[in-house]
Amino acid sequence: MLSMLRGFTSSLIGRQILLVVAVALPLSGFGVVVVSMLRAARDEQLALDMIARARLLCAAVDAEVEAAITRLEVLAAAPLIRNGDLGAFHAFASTTIARVDPGAWVVLLDRDANQLINTLRPYGTRLPARADPSNIERVFRTGRPAVTNLFAGAISNAQVMAVDVPVLIDGEIRFALGSPILPDRLAAVLDRNPLPEGWRVGLVDRNGLFIGRRPADGLVGQSINPALLADVAEGAGDRLARIVGRDGADLLVAVAQSPHSGFSIVVGVPRSMLDEPYRQGSGLVLAGGLLTLLVATAVAVLLTRSVSFRLERIAHAVSARSPGEAVRLPRAGVREIDVLTANLERALLNVAEQTAERERAATALMTAKEAAESANRAKSNFLATMSHELRTPLNAIIGFAQALGGGHFGDLSDRQKGYIGDIEQAGQHLLTVISGILEMSRIEAGRLHLDEEPVALDRIAAEVCEMLAPLAQRSGVEVWVVEGDPVTILADLGKVRQALLNVVGNALKYTPDGGRVEVSALVDRMGRPVLAVADTGIGMTAEEVERARHPFERIRPAGLDVTEGVGLGLAITDGLMRLHGGAMEIWSRPGQGTRVVLAFGAERRMPGTDDAARDVPASPSS
Repeated sequence: MLSMLRGFTSSLIGRQILLVVAVALPLSGFGVVVVSMLRAARDEQLALDMIARARLLCAAVDAEVEAAITRLEVLAAAPLIRNGDLGAFHAFASTTIARVDPGAWVVLLDRDANQLINTLRPYGTRLPARADPSNIERVFRTGRPAVTNLFAGAISNAQVMAVDVPVLIDGEIRFALGSPILPDRLAAVLDRNPLPEGWRVGLVDRNGLFIGRRPADGLVGQSINPALLADVAEGAGDRLARIVGRDGADLLVAVAQSPHSGFSIVVGVPRSMLDEPYRQGSGLVLAGGLLTLLVATAVAVLLTRSVSFRLERIAHAVSARSPGEAVRLPRAGVREIDVLTANLERALLNVAEQTAERERAATALMTAKEAAESANRAKSNFLATMSHELRTPLNAIIGFAQALGGGHFGDLSDRQKGYIGDIEQAGQHLLTVISGILEMSRIEAGRLHLDEEPVALDRIAAEVCEMLAPLAQRSGVEVWVVEGDPVTILADLGKVRQALLNVVGNALKYTPDGGRVEVSALVDRMGRPVLAVADTGIGMTAEEVERARHPFERIRPAGLDVTEGVGLGLAITDGLMRLHGGAMEIWSRPGQGTRVVLAFGAERRMPGTDDAARDVPASPSS
């Protein structure tokens, strides 16, 4: 999947489509977010509107209740009650209530909620007590008007609410005067204040029973949704809730409660009405985003194909040219691509010029290389021939000098013996120089081979120190083997001995009288078998260390009598170590001595040797 995506985005068209998608998708997402934010703001505004409408309807219901209370308070002040003429008051109340509120009636009750007068019945008729005396008890206790919940009238057999007011005679509450409020009268308040289409509204008493409901559905006298019943009964005040209606609809409801009557207005709006506009808006945004994406993708593809065609023409012209040839490239008609094409033409011209220059340089270099190789071969052949030609007479000279010095041809004077000794010493020195030159030429020509066998490095160290002990004694330098590791490697014994002899000989040569040279065999932290030679000699600078690695380079320290040489010892040692797959490492500091490490490859260690890895110090004093 990742490789497919990488392959798609590797083309210009793929990148353009990816760019279009990267722009269109965030825009569509932003549109959805904006719609969601508008929806949230609209929902908040709708909630406030629902509560405001519920409060408005509560105020209208309270106005109806207050009008009923006012009518009863006017009747309660009639002199007929004060005079005790209840029969005359019955006739007066019947006439008055019929005129101001057709369909209503008036009830006069005593402290025990017994009906003394009911205008629905002739005066003197035996009347039952009110089934729920709590409202009458509240009137007599508080001296203020009170409104009942919905109940069934004992005489009217109808669902009614009653408004009761106190009747004062000589400053004392003697009676309660009540009048019913029919549910239809209060429900008419809902009709006079219509709500938007699809909304639902209900008027509920303090017990949670419907007094009226729109749309009318015959639920008068039935309980409201249990989710709202506790809030209505406890007088929780204004609130919002989300409930499931009797028809299964998901509703957002607002409840407002009247502080006067305690009745509540419940306004409900189906969530489907709220969600549908936003679903449509989100759908339009997504559809618009998709359409924009498709159109933009089509335009991007067309433009990209046009650019790709022009780029392919340029690429074909570049690939069709001969190597190193400058070429005139076609123009694409797009400013940026034409600038790139012009730069490419200049680059191709530079490449052609550089190619020609490289070919000329390569030809010259090859000629010089062949000449150098020829000269090197001639030098090696010359050195090999001359070394051979010189070693034969030298050996004869040395042999005759030794024979003369040994008295084989008669006795010699002391002066003659001295001359003979000088001849022999000079011959030996010249033979050593010629052997070194011959060895170096073989190394450079790659004609030196290894005769490998097990070599104990600690034994080689002891053997070399013993061989050079006389020279060390004459120089006043102490040479000794430091206890190391009994490590054995696979190497050329003679060449390892020669390499170590060269290094220890140099250490003795450049260490003044009273110094010391330490030789050790061990295994370093990298697992390499090493021969380490440390001296307390004059030391070298970094530049001198580098020079000492090259053939025929000699270090001439001031103030120290050093036997002259040709400068081949360390160069030959370096070549011998490389022949073994190892390295010669030198640490030196002027006045602090020198440490030379002959490090062999770890693969040359013979199996079964018991040695412990240790650090190789960088200087004799460390």
